[in-house]
Amino acid sequence: MKTKKIVSVVLCAAFISGIAGCTENKKPTNESRIYSVVNEYGEALTDLDGDAVLGLTDWKKDSTYYMAAKDLFDITGYDIEMQRCYREIASTIELDYELTDIEVKDNKASLELSYELVDWESVFDGPNGYSDYDEVITALKNTSGSVSIKGKISFVLEDGEWKISRITSLADVLGFLFDYPYITFVGPAEPDPTGTGPSDTTPTGIDPTGTVFADSYDKAIIAYVDILKENTDDIRAVEELYDIDTVGLYDIDRNGIPELFFISVSSDNYSSVLHVYEYREYKGEADEVITVPNILARGQASGNFMIYVTDKELIATHTYGDESTYHIESEIFTTAVNSDEGNYKWDLVAKYERVTSTDYDPFSNTETTECRYTLHGYTIEEIQYMEGMKDLTGRTVMVLGRKFNLTSQDPEFGLLSKPVCSIFNCGKAIEYLSSLV
Repeated sequence: MKTKKIVSVVLCAAFISGIAGCTENKKPTNESRIYSVVNEYGEALTDLDGDAVLGLTDWKKDSTYYMAAKDLFDITGYDIEMQRCYREIASTIELDYELTDIEVKDNKASLELSYELVDWESVFDGPNGYSDYDEVITALKNTSGSVSIKGKISFVLEDGEWKISRITSLADVLGFLFDYPYITFVGPAEPDPTGTGPSDTTPTGIDPTGTVFADSYDKAIIAYVDILKENTDDIRAVEELYDIDTVGLYDIDRNGIPELFFISVSSDNYSSVLHVYEYREYKGEADEVITVPNILARGQASGNFMIYVTDKELIATHTYGDESTYHIESEIFTTAVNSDEGNYKWDLVAKYERVTSTDYDPFSNTETTECRYTLHGYTIEEIQYMEGMKDLTGRTVMVLGRKFNLTSQDPEFGLLSKPVCSIFNCGKAIEYLSSLV
């Protein structure tokens, strides 16, 4: 049973059970009352109305469930055009189940169902790209592809009303809000898809090395293609394991020649490494200038990362640990020489870390959480940490990659409104780069 057909079915069910005031004045059944709650829940999902969903639950405002769900629905950090896409996707959500699927026992109930929605990922991955967001919206409306996600809703009877007590798979259903926020734009009305194309192939005629600029650009691209071919297997291993694209090209140091960045599996096949390569004309080859181990790793609290650049820094963030001790570590690399501070290009100049420790006392049934913040390994105050990270976020000019469910409490939350560099899988990257020369 699809939620968009729910009104007629409710009326029919009401007639049969007598809840519409028929001959025997019967009271609404538990199933019909739960059905009404599910109807409201489905409508709230299609509207991306988090407050309406939370209003149907028994969750207290300071509970983990409440705060997680509230953050999940928060799309205020995205630009208006991206919000349009997300609302279009949400409008396609339908709940598929039967009345007989509702199981009631005493003051508790449950319902196993399927969520069906447009196959947004295949649309975002459109092979030809899009010239603007209107084309994305049109593609979402016209696609016949759909996905189905199984889930379960639990209910509890509270003061005579049925309330939702648990929702499984909600994060999967709303995965389009954080799992894949990237759309490839191409066409004459848009900037170069990687944001790296030289604005003038001969800005001064000859570059300082005595080589025509366009020639240096072509040499860099050829060198990058060779590097990708050499590392193809290790890059694809990461892409298959985490289901993400990992290769990009961006002028990180803003000198007119882009840098190559990608993530490949480490030699132990357990974690993954971020590599950044710079083409050096005087050597006639590309050198690896930044290496960040463990940017992605398997494990309970691993598998999250952010890579972004300001006008003079590259920041690489990754997570590790478990539920009891959760680490978020950010390494900051300079992208310019600063002799006054003794820093040289591509130096690691700072490392921020926030550690959340959770302790559970089974005797008192209480859970306590403590946060610690460090800079260069030394403990600092929370306000120092937040101001430092927010400064980096505020000055960000491009997000190179992100697999991180940011909340409004995170100092990096502002990254959601920043431009995102187009990234490719290894095969497409080699094909695209080869076409540039």
